[in-house]
Amino acid sequence: MLHVFDISVNNFTGKLPLEYICHWKSMVVTDVPPQLAGYVSLQNVSAGYQDTLEIVSKGIYLEMEKIFNTFTSINLSHNKFRGNISAALIGELKALMGLNLSANDLIGQIPASFTQLIRLESLDLSSNNLSGEIPQQMASTLTSLSFLNLSQNHLTGMIPQGSQFATFSNASYEGNVGLCGFPLSKRCGSEVERALPPAASTRLEEEEEEDFTIIGLLDWRFVIAGYCSGMIIGVVIGHTMFWRIIGCFKLTSRMERFKPKRKSSKRRRSKAMGE
Repeated sequence: MLHVFDISVNNFTGKLPLEYICHWKSMVVTDVPPQLAGYVSLQNVSAGYQDTLEIVSKGIYLEMEKIFNTFTSINLSHNKFRGNISAALIGELKALMGLNLSANDLIGQIPASFTQLIRLESLDLSSNNLSGEIPQQMASTLTSLSFLNLSQNHLTGMIPQGSQFATFSNASYEGNVGLCGFPLSKRCGSEVERALPPAASTRLEEEEEEDFTIIGLLDWRFVIAGYCSGMIIGVVIGHTMFWRIIGCFKLTSRMERFKPKRKSSKRRRSKAMGE
């Protein structure tokens, strides 16, 4: 009948001991007979001592002298537990109200079976190596959740929207660079389209098509303008080069004309000197 289990801040290693916890009926059975409902006193004055219970509930340290017998909590935080969170076993803990697995070496995804913990009020999975997306169904099923801490992991995708998830701050998700959506300032790629009504979405698509058409026309205009300007520049350069080549030919021909005359004058002088 154990319903508060706290072995936090130790050096326990290995896998999470959920297979043992699932044998405790108080963690599994949600129905408590009315005649048994009430508070469990932690005091034993007749024996000469008084006990108190310190627990972390919803991120706050509480010292309790008595506790409601339907309250169930598991705290395995600040240990060295490794591996995945067993999806099959975690879904059996339907009576659980508080779960703290923070500051361990847990890997893998957050199991979709968390959606079965309908009485869960506090969930802390921070400072692990969890990856993947947050199950979207958690927003619709965990309607009693008032404290959530998923910070310092490797989670990605869109944060579940609606219900209790609308009340959590950025601190619940910080350290997960792959997350997007409210309350983070980073928006998801399709979030804007989902927020728009059908008419607005259609109008947005039409505007995008118009923009694409205009951009296409502008591109062709730039191509044509570049082609024409290139032709004009080519013609001008070609025309200039043509006349320069013609000028070079004319100059060469003139020089050739002058060469024979000089040779004939030299011959005449030589003949004259011979004579």
